[in-house]
Amino acid sequence: MLRLMRAQQGRRTTAEFGDYLPFRFCSDAHHHDPKLYWRTGNLVSQMLEVEIDRTTGEVVGVVLLLPGKVSRAFPEMDVSADRVASGYPVVDISDWPLDRMRDEPGPMSVYVDASRMLIRLRELVEIASVVGTGDVMFELDGQDAIVGILIAGLPKQKIDEFADMHMA
Repeated sequence: MLRLMRAQQGRRTTAEFGDYLPFRFCSDAHHHDPKLYWRTGNLVSQMLEVEIDRTTGEVVGVVLLLPGKVSRAFPEMDVSADRVASGYPVVDISDWPLDRMRDEPGPMSVYVDASRMLIRLRELVEIASVVGTGDVMFELDGQDAIVGILIAGLPKQKIDEFADMHMA
């Protein structure tokens, strides 16, 4: 799992839906190429790729390459305001493989409602805190591992088209 080291202030994100890449968002952060990549999901019908700046460890983009089955049964979100931190995640990149790719197969679920998408990387885990900025929030467990990504403020028409293509 990706572990949060700290939050970087002042990032805006841009989200987009598409035919080739079902969904992606990226921050306005300057990044150093080539990037590091962390991938999870079952890596067959589900794959999430997180793009990470190779020098700072800042998450600079997230691509939902293979969403698998999407559910409209959006889970309840219960995080108190005192557990929400502003910023964009900087993750631990020590011991990263030389080929810049780290694959960690694991469970992944995608949920949508009228204007939000939730990508859960672990089910049945208590969300200890949240870090994010604007419409993108990263859920963290008690060990500061990223266990979910919530994207809000998405266009209803695009969400509906996405869900119809990938409905469970």
